[in-house]
Amino acid sequence: MSALLAALVGGALLTQPSAEAAMQTLLKAAVTLRTFDYFAAACTRGPGFDAAASRVIGAWTASQRVAQVRARVDEAERNPRQKQVITSAVESIADRLSEQSIGDCAVAVSVTKTSEAQFVTSAPDLAGAPAPGEAAALAAPSAAAPPSPSIVTPALLASIDSIGFDTRAGFGVGGFITTEVVPVVLFRNGDALTDVRGLTAPGDLAAHKTVQPGAWTRWQRAGGELQIARAKGFAKLPFQVTYATLPAGFTLRGMYRRLGGAGTLGVGGTSSVAAWDEFRFTADGVIERGGGAGARSEAGGTSTATRGTSAGQRGTYRVDGLVLHVTWDDGTVAQHILITDPDDPKGAIWIDGHGYARRGE
Repeated sequence: MSALLAALVGGALLTQPSAEAAMQTLLKAAVTLRTFDYFAAACTRGPGFDAAASRVIGAWTASQRVAQVRARVDEAERNPRQKQVITSAVESIADRLSEQSIGDCAVAVSVTKTSEAQFVTSAPDLAGAPAPGEAAALAAPSAAAPPSPSIVTPALLASIDSIGFDTRAGFGVGGFITTEVVPVVLFRNGDALTDVRGLTAPGDLAAHKTVQPGAWTRWQRAGGELQIARAKGFAKLPFQVTYATLPAGFTLRGMYRRLGGAGTLGVGGTSSVAAWDEFRFTADGVIERGGGAGARSEAGGTSTATRGTSAGQRGTYRVDGLVLHVTWDDGTVAQHILITDPDDPKGAIWIDGHGYARRGE
């Protein structure tokens, strides 16, 4: 995700080729900061940041001297033309990221992890350098967060019959329409949850159903086939295979990659963004995450391309039912919904509803 965001920030400013280097640096920092502001505000209107996310944002705000950068951006936006460029870029990025169905809070946190958001190095003239005492405080190791309870309780797991699979339209590299295979949670009472992230929503499932009724439908087994309720009645699911929840001690091994993108090629335009996100797991509980993105655009007979990779993360993991618990080496913890074939996880996995194909050891 952070790799895609980095490419979109760069791509959104490709229409400003004549701007001098200092102005490009200012605009990129401004777009990055305002993108964070946009999704942070949306997160606050919704569930709000959890404790782990708040720690990440607080550390970023201090270490990257965000207050100083914000003051410079506020000053730049007094110029109507510059404000228009920044606002237009943020709107474009927000539209593309919203299509990824990642969640406002997760996007805001991801913004802080992009290379563009490391203002001390990406925009030192705007951020300035931390004072010696401040730098020492930031460098001091923080205590690791205690393990958090599972976001999916045993009672909730017991209410699940199995995991089925449906399809939905999505956007791929260049903005072309693609078909994605997505998991569907099939409950014993006949309910079906089409967005697995609902399992981690605040409150219980009844509250989620009230807030997000479009993510819920019904399912049944009839005539020897799995069926799901659609607008015109029950229809056969495109995939008849189902998976069970994962057993205790389950591990993964190998590298899994998800390829995505955006752009305007699919509607006759000239811009394309490709992004990849990958996880590598070992059987002894080590996890690594990385990714990258590239953007290409043509304007006025000129072709411009950018490419970048996101900083890698390393940590440890364990699996509990449907939950992937991760403790990163920097002390942050995360929990994700993990779905795969418990008898043969070598084909594909789904993390928070997004599919990752296995690409090797």
